Amino acid sequence: MAQKIIRSLGIQASRLEAERIVKERGRKLPSNVLLDDYFCDSDRCKQVGLVFPAWAKKAPVWAREVLAYPACGGTFEKGRDIVDFVTKWVLPASCVPEGAYTQKAVQLFVDPEGFEESKGRVVVLPKSITMVWNAMESNDNGVFDKKTRVPVICPPRLTFSDRAQVARGLDPDDYDDLETIMRNERENRRSLERISDAGVRPLVRELSYEDCDSVGRVVRADYWPGGRLEVAVEATRR
Repeated sequence: MAQKIIRSLGIQASRLEAERIVKERGRKLPSNVLLDDYFCDSDRCKQVGLVFPAWAKKAPVWAREVLAYPACGGTFEKGRDIVDFVTKWVLPASCVPEGAYTQKAVQLFVDPEGFEESKGRVVVLPKSITMVWNAMESNDNGVFDKKTRVPVICPPRLTFSDRAQVARGLDPDDYDDLETIMRNERENRRSLERISDAGVRPLVRELSYEDCDSVGRVVRADYWPGGRLEVAVEATRR
């Protein structure tokens, strides 16, 4: 059975350079979903050292997709291009789905067909766009959106006191149930890093050892596109 895997090219490049490099090889950058599988699935994580040695060095890696979001507390403006406040990357207004204007806390997960450079700006040309509802508006913990693996606002989580209360009400034979609740809560957790202003940012994933519970679970939508990060490609193993 064919299995999607990730292979490092052993190259560091800016986001646009990375796009050119992988297309010259007839490949594509790994999706955020596949990177999430590698970073957050325990079985996949066991392969990290073999499949992508740079991960063990905490080298950030470019994902294929771009995340477009309004300023914190704001909404997308109908008829206006979405322009990154800092980088001036642009998602054209003609590409924004009509439903994105209806409420706050919406982000656009863009799988790009390519990019067009013009007059110091980079225009993102979408292949597809997925709307992410209940999106995070600050750098905080949430749970992952199943389709995109982008963090979204999470339902109330068990506090330590809640857990203690639940534990006191469990028979010894039921302790596994509490462990399952806590494990699922931890495994579903994702954090988002974004700028407070409007952004059109290529997604980045990286390992982080500062907090064991958040290893690999941070989705970065704040990196400078001109930074030189690790370049990898999706491949198939049969």
